Amino acid sequence: MPKYTNSGATVVSIGSLRLEPGESKKTLEFVPGSLPVGVTLDSVLPVFTPVILSQKMTTATTVTVPDTYVDSLSGATINLTGNYLITIYSTGETTVQLNGQGVSRLLGQEQYYEVRCLSRIVNTLVITPASGTVYVTVEMV
Repeated sequence: MPKYTNSGATVVSIGSLRLEPGESKKTLEFVPGSLPVGVTLDSVLPVFTPVILSQKMTTATTVTVPDTYVDSLSGATINLTGNYLITIYSTGETTVQLNGQGVSRLLGQEQYYEVRCLSRIVNTLVITPASGTVYVTVEMV
């Protein structure tokens, strides 16, 4: 994860990252090219791949969001306690149910559904394609 520090006297924005004067932040975003005056790149390690799970399905499936995963770039074991995004894209009609309970969401052809989890609120997805293919991705954000 790149770590940036703003040693200047003004607020600086780099991509989607906002740094107050004197503030340091780690982010998944790497900013190529030159940095604004007063901003330094302190560390690029460890570098993580943001995709935790990627799956394609055509039949009813229960997808479990992992508690941990081993990063393919650094080899580090990451605890997945929050700050992840679930994206579901369907080429046909599909129903999606979070944690196997509550109201199901119906996706039509060429529709997608995103759930941003700031804490561990989704453990499983019950996905039932009526037609077409469903693509599921879980990634760190």
